[in-house]
Amino acid sequence: MSDHLPHERVVFARELRRVRQQTGLTLVALAERTTASKSSWQRYLSGAQLPPRGVVRELCELAGREPGPLLALWELAEASRHRRQPPTESGERPAAAGAEEAPEAPPTPPGPDQDISESTAPAPEEPRTEQARDRAVPALRLPAAALSALLALAVVGVALLIWSDRKPEGLKPGCRGAECTGKRSQPNACGIDGSAPLTVAEREFDDRTRVDIRYSEGCRASWARIWFGEIGDRLEVSAPGQETQSVRIADKYDAEGYLSTPMVGGGPGGVQACLVSARADDRRCFSST
Repeated sequence: MSDHLPHERVVFARELRRVRQQTGLTLVALAERTTASKSSWQRYLSGAQLPPRGVVRELCELAGREPGPLLALWELAEASRHRRQPPTESGERPAAAGAEEAPEAPPTPPGPDQDISESTAPAPEEPRTEQARDRAVPALRLPAAALSALLALAVVGVALLIWSDRKPEGLKPGCRGAECTGKRSQPNACGIDGSAPLTVAEREFDDRTRVDIRYSEGCRASWARIWFGEIGDRLEVSAPGQETQSVRIADKYDAEGYLSTPMVGGGPGGVQACLVSARADDRRCFSST
């Protein structure tokens, strides 16, 4: 389908899928937590349909992202839907369907005091100067549609530079060290590539559930994530001198992806993650080295 979509729509759909992956939510979970249905999300993520602006904001909020850059791409994708048709090879734009060619206006008859020969005779041609001849040379111009496309591509490039996590120039973490304790990693720019997050330890439980410990060099803080846990499971993370942080899987949607604890200052060594299982009521811990 992307072969038949404007470039702006393709870019927007790609970035929309990228933000959705950062939420860790399935389509069913997205439908429950936003104002769009599961089938609508399928159309939005494939590029078949543009989502409303409000849905874009909802997705960014779930991912802990600033909505501005993605909304800028949405504006370009929306504008591409109303782009005018390109001109034909003859340089004329196609006429609207059902439009009839306007009849040519009849020539104005000469006045009573005007000689017919004067009214029909062509005006004498004046000699053209060199400057006039230069102006007569047709200029090489791009069609309006091509200019519009080039401008849109340029704006898309700028928006992607702002949006890309790979080049977060000027992006500052929302906290550092102990001041990160109790705060979330994504809203504070600690979980993005620009803050150099690393998985420093991980452990699998019960052939399904996985827990990992993450550390951000930019924020100098750590947190833990639980993947595919069970409802009622609780994950704790602790570091020397910092208050223990925890998160609990509240429903089936939390269990379908991953869930992160708030951060603790410090790391990467000496950070401990503990899984407290709701089913077995046991506590299993491991630490980063």
